[in-house]
Amino acid sequence: MAECSVYCSDSGYIWKGKDSTCEPLTNSLGILLLKRLQERQNEIFTIDPDTDTTYTCGEIRELAVRCAIELRSRGLKKGDVITICVKNHRYSTVPFLAAIFLGVTVSVMHEIFNKREMERLLVLFNSKMIICDSNVQQKLQEVCDEMNLKIPVALSDTDFENNFCKRSDLETNFEAVDVDVDKDILILLCSSGTTGFMKGIGHTHKTFYHAVCDTSHVINKDDRFLSYSPLVWNSQAWQIICTVLFGSIRIAANWTNSTNALKFIKKYKVNYMISNPNKFMDICTNPNFEDYPEVKNLRVAWTRGSPNTEEQMHFYRSKLPKTHVMNAIGCTEMSMMIAYFDSVTEYELNKSKVWSVGRLCPGVQAKIVDTATRTKSLGPNQEGELLLKAKCMFSGYYLNPDATKNAFTDDGWYITGDLAKFDDDQCLYIVGRLKEILKYNAIMISPSEIEYIINQHPAVKDSCVMGFPHPISGDLPLAFVVKHPDVQLTEDDVIKLVEKNGSDPQRLRGGVVFLPTLPYTATGKIRKSELKKVIEELVAKRT
Repeated sequence: MAECSVYCSDSGYIWKGKDSTCEPLTNSLGILLLKRLQERQNEIFTIDPDTDTTYTCGEIRELAVRCAIELRSRGLKKGDVITICVKNHRYSTVPFLAAIFLGVTVSVMHEIFNKREMERLLVLFNSKMIICDSNVQQKLQEVCDEMNLKIPVALSDTDFENNFCKRSDLETNFEAVDVDVDKDILILLCSSGTTGFMKGIGHTHKTFYHAVCDTSHVINKDDRFLSYSPLVWNSQAWQIICTVLFGSIRIAANWTNSTNALKFIKKYKVNYMISNPNKFMDICTNPNFEDYPEVKNLRVAWTRGSPNTEEQMHFYRSKLPKTHVMNAIGCTEMSMMIAYFDSVTEYELNKSKVWSVGRLCPGVQAKIVDTATRTKSLGPNQEGELLLKAKCMFSGYYLNPDATKNAFTDDGWYITGDLAKFDDDQCLYIVGRLKEILKYNAIMISPSEIEYIINQHPAVKDSCVMGFPHPISGDLPLAFVVKHPDVQLTEDDVIKLVEKNGSDPQRLRGGVVFLPTLPYTATGKIRKSELKKVIEELVAKRT
């Protein structure tokens, strides 16, 4: 149950989720995972829907142990970093678990990263090996060759068992390596890269363990969990470890279209899924949606990665009236979710608080502070910047002490950059991103408010509002708009829409730019740095 309390300390209001109930982690997560896979050896661990292949915990354990033995024979040892760049497939989990068994740090990478991003991360992490899929092998090999990086690149989707999972006499007595759970890094996740260079977000064995244990009750042991998150998303690593430790059947797929998603839900009797809002909307608007009544048996559906509008949430619930649809909020620096509504005890509360992301997770504390000084703690129904503390909080940005220092207040609170508030029922609302707040003639404007107006137009598929710099007025709201195909929509249409439905400061004085698509990061967030380049080009043209 996602209980939450609020109390007033000497420094002001502090909100707190219920106490963590995690058992202490005294040995490496690898030791615990190896033990649990053995204990659950006959239970189904994962289904690969692309090949319709099922693996038990025992079978995955055997493959991962053999892979760990092979990685060790190739020189990988405790403290090294291995980079994994894979889609979801039958073997994608194996090197991830194998590395954890060895005390090797896993860095994750997405195939859509450009070569510059790949190069920066490989150098930063000092990766000793790359395991990737065949579709990205050439790009990664070129990066290594161009930078003279002597990093072996191995394939995970071509003859993987023969190359990495051969039977060995050493597997019978194999033991996972112990680590310092407070200091040794389990996984290096990537920051979103929305406003600048990506950074490595380091989670120790203990911080990620707490992220899993303190939210494990959101999944039941007999749930069939469909996820489209690749390993580069913290939610996939969370799901893998949660499945091993606490149960459920993991169905990890690669997105092709909503029809295939509906087929998977029907075939594998899925009752739990996680997706970003765009994919979930595609499923709910599929013209053959009613031909798949099984989708209405979903017990829980998370939409995360970017916020939903109130209209979207109402629409999802009209299509899935029995489903606990969560407008979930996660934070990579906090490992996983920071707030949610319990699907049993807070089902009705979730329905009534459409715009809320829920109550704080166990072990999480929060403050809302004034945006000017961060010294004044605000009370209920007051908007300010969200600060967080938790046992699942990241250990820092990898080899980046300056960025790590700037991410925290002097008394240890993580600075989220989110503009937020709590209501009288301790429910959290994310109002916008503080760094994205526009300032027009000293008036603060939330881009999400303008995007909400624009997205109401039936011809608009997607939008993003940013500031066009003005020497006197500050930020002039400018809208990047993606139209649905084969529809008519002009710049004037969008400008008049906002003028009619918004306030005067929200008017699109910066103009409208139509794009075929918005640039998204691997974690489903808009890459603002790319749109800033477009704005810089516009500034040059207009001056």
